[in-house]
Amino acid sequence: MTPDTAADAGSGRSSATGSAACPPLYFCVLHGDNKTALFNITCQKEHLISAIRRSCKLDQNTVIELSTVGGQLLKLPELQDHESLSDQIGSRDVVVLCKLQASKHPSIEPLLIPLIDNLDDFPELKELTESVAQRVAEREAKLSPKQLAEIKRLQQQQQQQQRPSRSRYADKKIVLYN
Repeated sequence: MTPDTAADAGSGRSSATGSAACPPLYFCVLHGDNKTALFNITCQKEHLISAIRRSCKLDQNTVIELSTVGGQLLKLPELQDHESLSDQIGSRDVVVLCKLQASKHPSIEPLLIPLIDNLDDFPELKELTESVAQRVAEREAKLSPKQLAEIKRLQQQQQQQQRPSRSRYADKKIVLYN
């Protein structure tokens, strides 16, 4: 699939849930406040993620995951870039857009955060989300003081890298003479 056809797979085809029928070879992604977006089921992972980010207005740093309405994760991050979801879901299936948020320590699984406003309408997904959050909290509570110190050090390094660097000449005026 070319990038052009991948972009066609998800660009701007959003509507209210229930008002759009899903055509063959497409699947429907639920997100936000009862919004849907259609994507080509045979689209390669790298193009699919790009189309989802564009259509659902997600930034480049968001790690995307998809879940069936029954709470089954599709493990999108584990797919190879050239693979598609056609082996995992069927044409016209409905999935829920989620993001993975890194936990405090790299050895602990990330939190699963559904990107829909009406999570109560999907009890299996809500149960999955709560069980993942509980596992993460339990594992984070078991971190040793040494691991916590390492986490704090890494966070401080990241904050320093995000600060704008100032040149020692930043406050100096430069005067040019002809």
